[in-house]
Amino acid sequence: MPSNQYKIEVENVTKVFVERRKRSRNSAKNVPYGEENLVLNNISFNVEPGEFIMIIGHSGCGKSTLLNIISGFDIPSEGSVKVDGKKVTGPDASRMFIFQQNSLLPWLTVGQNIQSALKKRVDKNTLEEKMIEYLRMVDLQNFVNYYPHQISGGMGRLAELARALALDPEILFMDEPFAALDFMTRCLMREEMLNLMAIFKKTILFITHDIDEAIQLGDKVIIMSDRPSQIKKMFDLSGFAHPRDISTGELGQLRREAYLQMGVNPII
Repeated sequence: MPSNQYKIEVENVTKVFVERRKRSRNSAKNVPYGEENLVLNNISFNVEPGEFIMIIGHSGCGKSTLLNIISGFDIPSEGSVKVDGKKVTGPDASRMFIFQQNSLLPWLTVGQNIQSALKKRVDKNTLEEKMIEYLRMVDLQNFVNYYPHQISGGMGRLAELARALALDPEILFMDEPFAALDFMTRCLMREEMLNLMAIFKKTILFITHDIDEAIQLGDKVIIMSDRPSQIKKMFDLSGFAHPRDISTGELGQLRREAYLQMGVNPII
């Protein structure tokens, strides 16, 4: 694909953190002032419009740092990120970030949280109708007047996703959004994600530690090495339709290879 047709271009991104404290936070470690810590080492990949990219790697390898750079919340030490051919220099309303922590406004009801996003682009006369429409997409239409603390963690994640989609971003960045959910709820959330993305066709970069989740959801799966982190392996799964049976056949083999790339035996 020609460069000008990529949605996101990550080019030779390197990130170095510099120790700026006279004393280390960890007294057991002798970290000299000014010492450089190479986190990301020459990361390059491209994302096509509407692609669902899964990023996996061990804790501390720099996955969140990479996502922060691509979304504009951080800057690379070297290299660049482009969206629609334009260099990313900061956050933008066309790019929405869903963090690990619940970010629903606790003083607003579920419905009011959705309305707070819709107000920016929907006429006030249709605000209520549109709010119900988005909540119906995630099957939360009966929880309009509930506050975030009154619904389950899975419902909260669905409400956040509905709010993000209500803003109509072009790109969604998701940093382990299902990490705190139980196994069954995570499985249901994956199905909801695929259903919603079939409708909205957003470009998504999604961080996870769950290899099965990555294989089930992603058009591409990027496996990152330990620090200084590079792209260790990239799997192209765009030819596999949903729903996917990842236990057998070619997908089963890819799953086993992904586990081994992560240093984990898939058969215990």
